Formats: sequence, C-alpha cells, structure tokens
Amino acid sequence: MAACVFLCSAGILNAAGPGDGQVRLDWDAVRGAQGYVVEIKDAEGKIIFKKNAEKNFVMAPLVPGNYRIRISALNVFMKPASSSGWTDLIVRKKTENADELAGESESLTGRQIPEKDAPEGEEAREDEDALKKEEALKREDEARKRAEEARKREEEEERAREAARKKEERLRARTADSSRGMLGLGPLEIALGASCQFPVGEWERYLDMAPAGHVGIAYGLAGIPAVRSIPVLSSFGFALKFGVIPFNGRSAAKAKMSLLNMTPTAGIFYDFRIAAAGRWSFHIRPNFLVGPSFTILDVRGIFPRKKRATNFSYDAQVLFRAAFDGKFFMDAGFGYMSVLYSGQALHSICPFVQVGILL
Repeated sequence: MAACVFLCSAGILNAAGPGDGQVRLDWDAVRGAQGYVVEIKDAEGKIIFKKNAEKNFVMAPLVPGNYRIRISALNVFMKPASSSGWTDLIVRKKTENADELAGESESLTGRQIPEKDAPEGEEAREDEDALKKEEALKREDEARKRAEEARKREEEEERAREAARKKEERLRARTADSSRGMLGLGPLEIALGASCQFPVGEWERYLDMAPAGHVGIAYGLAGIPAVRSIPVLSSFGFALKFGVIPFNGRSAAKAKMSLLNMTPTAGIFYDFRIAAAGRWSFHIRPNFLVGPSFTILDVRGIFPRKKRATNFSYDAQVLFRAAFDGKFFMDAGFGYMSVLYSGQALHSICPFVQVGILL
C-alpha cells in the first residue's frame, strides 16, 4: 500500500469550537485503502478512543489536552496494512493563538506512513497468512482445471479408440461372413476367363498368337472351421481349371495347321490379402496347377493328317484380385503354361482376365 502523509492542523482541530466536545481529525487519504482505524490514548497511555472510518476523517470526543494518536490503513481483507505509528496530539481551546497551536502540533505534520510499516505482531502474520491462503486456493483451482481438461482429453481418446476397435470388429465380422459366400458354402469360387497365348521357344516359329478361354473352380481352406483360426493355413486353397487353346500356324513345310490344346489341371493357391476399402478387398494370389493335356494336331497339306496325343502340362499364374462384398471378384494376371510333348515341349506365356462369384 502506498505511503501516506497525514496532517492534523490546529485550525482543523478546533473547527468544531470549544464546549461541544467534538474534534474533527483529518489526514491524507491512502491510495487503495479500504478504510482506516483511528486509535487515541490519553496522557496515561490508556486507549480512550478507537473507531473505524471509511473516509480520511473522524469526529472524536476530545477535551483540550495532550494525547497520542495512531492511524492505520486497512487492506482488501480489512486488516491493518500500514500505520502512522503513535504520534503526539495536542488539543487546545479555539481562542488560543492559531500560530502557536500550529507550532505545537507540528508533531502531527509530515509524519509518513511507511509502505511496509506492518501492524504489530499477530495482525501482520494473519495478513500474510491470508494472502498465502488465497494464492494456494488459486493454485489448487488451476490444478483442478488442468486435471479436468486432461481427464476430458483422455475420455475423448478412449472414445476414439473404442470407435476404431468397433469399426475393425465390424469389418472383421463382415469379412468372416463374406468368406462363406452367397449360399453359405464357404469360399467356393467359380470363374470364367479369357487370355492371349503367345508361343515361345521352338513352337514360336510355327504357331501364331491364339485367344483362349477357361473356366475355374477354387475352394479356400478358410471354409473349414478348424482351419479358419489359423491364418497361414486358412490362406491356402485348391483350384481346378479347364482351358481350351486353338492355335493356328504353318508347319515346317509351310502347310496350314491347327493345334487344339485342352488342359484340365488342378493345383493349389495362396491368397495374400493386401488391403480393404469399404466393401472392397484386394488380394494377390499365386497359383500352380498341373494335369494332363489333350492335343489334336491337324496339318492340312497335300496329304492331310490328324494326330491326337495325351501329354503332361503345368500352369503357373500370378493374379491380382479385387473382390466386392465377398460375393463377386475380378482378376487380372499373368501365366506361364507348358505342354510337355515327347518331342518338343510347347511353352506359352499368357496375360489373362477373369470374373467370378463366391458361393
């Protein structure tokens, strides 16, 4: 609290006039003070007057004589925060010389209340304790607010994690249900496809590129309940394929010829699930199929001839699959097929596409 200089002049002390028993005491206001406490002692040191004042003056019932006065300024807690200390106060009759009164009352003039002149003893400690308590309450309130904000953030994060977990469970359940197919038979696939066969090796000189068609059936082990919970095994499956390839070309003697190749094959596949987006899922699948090959070779030269043969063939494929809702799929891939003749094996490479359903 700012320091204060208070003044009680002789003229002011006698303003009420003699005989009425009331003396007005004035002092300079203290900035920020919420009130004042005025205490007056008589010549014997006994406190004869103590009063709280809201403004910087007070009326005291004093008769002419010598006194001691102390004025204390009050803080926001209505506790004494600074004091003038005990100062001499002389009250004289109004008829006496004003200059003499003023000279004798100099002890009230120019007296400064130190900014840190704390009230005596326990009052100063109480004031300090009150300030400390207020600061502690503020710190506790701030800590409580921070804890509440942290709790709300944690709850929001937990809700987000729970929502993500439920979404993943729904997706997993939908995937598991879709693996049973439309008729609940499990991952049984039926596909129709087309490819372009490009002969390589020795046969490349005699045969042209040929369109081909095939039909395939596949069954994944994920349809078996005992295997479904084992990720490695559940990704395996069995496949059957029947393809027809009508090659055309010319023989070494430049005679027109055709070679019809029919390949019923069987084998295994492994399904790599790489991504999912909404109701779509995406896979990469390598296949390896083996089986017999039935070939009809027809040479239309001067002396037409037809030859039938049964041979061994194998077909290696890698395909990329996009499946919708576990019911329909579309594949695109690349294959290498070989028909092992007794004389010269027929090798061909083939890009292909196929579409199918899951029953």
